[in-house]
Amino acid sequence: EKDKKKNEKKEDLSLRRKKPQDEGVTIFRVEPEASLLDPKSAFRFTFMASSQNPGVVEDELVCTEIVEKGGGGKTIFRTRMRANFVAPQLKLSRNRIEFEFLWDKQRPISSITESLTLENTGPLEVRFTVQVQYPFSTDIEEGGIPPDGSQEILVDFDPGYKVDRKSGTVKQCMAIQYDEHPAVNMVDLVGKVVWPNIELDTHKIDFGTV
Repeated sequence: EKDKKKNEKKEDLSLRRKKPQDEGVTIFRVEPEASLLDPKSAFRFTFMASSQNPGVVEDELVCTEIVEKGGGGKTIFRTRMRANFVAPQLKLSRNRIEFEFLWDKQRPISSITESLTLENTGPLEVRFTVQVQYPFSTDIEEGGIPPDGSQEILVDFDPGYKVDRKSGTVKQCMAIQYDEHPAVNMVDLVGKVVWPNIELDTHKIDFGTV
């Protein structure tokens, strides 16, 4: 009877890494780190790995039974954890797009379109969002590219933003932001509008006293 009660006691399990990660940065995590198990029961632990740097990381996980009255307890199992972190890799067909609108009375004022191709050169699918401001715009705001795949983005420039009908140039940056990753690709956008303007060397003519 004594042995039977001993086998049906609750077990307090603790999961921990064998050693801290370098420089205090936690790569592997387990939730929860400890749990109290009833007799003949099971519990699901969740293991997670996160890193801002690409590469292979390894560590050892130790599961320990904690003695009810204190003490170091005993090791139930040890296992190796290994993660290969891969940075998203998009190759852009160009990093600068220039637009030029030359006024012509026979030509209506309409948007100018240029294409930009994104190529996924990495082993994982890359999901992204596109951020740009008027007078520039794109045909998509977000997308996903499978490994070794590509996607074309159409970038528009609206020369009608110059409502004063004066020649000018606007410069902006279009940001391609990766989902769940801090990496960003920037594309320089330059829009030039040329109207038939006349520049005067002065705006005032004073003949004095006549």
